[in-house]
Amino acid sequence: MLALDVCPMSWPVGMGGEFEGVLDLTTNTISRPEGDSRAFLGKTEADPTLSDRWAEEIELAQAGYAEFDGEAYRNGDLTPVYFGSALKDFGRADVRFTGLPNFAPEILRRVQLKDPTKTKQLRKALDDMAEEGVTQVFYPEIGSNWIIGVVGQLQLEVLLSRLEVEYKVAAGLEPAPFETARWVSAQDPADLKAFTDLNRSAMAKDRDGNPVFLAKSAWEVGYIADRYNKVKFAATRER
Repeated sequence: MLALDVCPMSWPVGMGGEFEGVLDLTTNTISRPEGDSRAFLGKTEADPTLSDRWAEEIELAQAGYAEFDGEAYRNGDLTPVYFGSALKDFGRADVRFTGLPNFAPEILRRVQLKDPTKTKQLRKALDDMAEEGVTQVFYPEIGSNWIIGVVGQLQLEVLLSRLEVEYKVAAGLEPAPFETARWVSAQDPADLKAFTDLNRSAMAKDRDGNPVFLAKSAWEVGYIADRYNKVKFAATRER
């Protein structure tokens, strides 16, 4: 257990369907939701018409917990607590995850669709699973067979099973003429265009439209990177 004091900096006025707003205990002002807005729509003085029930809860909260102490907070002995409403989507900031990387796959396979009429369903399935991180999907500049990339054999089995069960798409996999992939970029767009134009047979786009170089081996990656030293070959890319 954490030996940590808590200090409520705000307090919910009501809960669930009775939620009326959030009281800022440091300024004694209340913020109220309005309609479908997620934002705080300004602060007003604490409403004197608040029911005795809520007023009593707030008084007990202030009396029962430690006051905020900046030094204790900096020392890791106290944490402030803020309240909001998940039901009303109020009193909180959006949580955004950044820096989640995609890694260069170690296994590449071509996807063979058994029923050509289900191309749209296949693309949706691959995009969904790429977003989840189950696989990566690459759309070659030349050729119609999409290429999937994974880091382990088990992912291939999961992919085929989900295609059939969840998306009702029958597909097979065959070896691709590539062994690995690298995301390419360049400080000067002209350098990147020159590289991609000369290597179109090995170029693809990922699900976000980023250019990807498909290499036959790790040795080829090193050789091409030395030859085109103005182009960056990345083994990871943030989503």
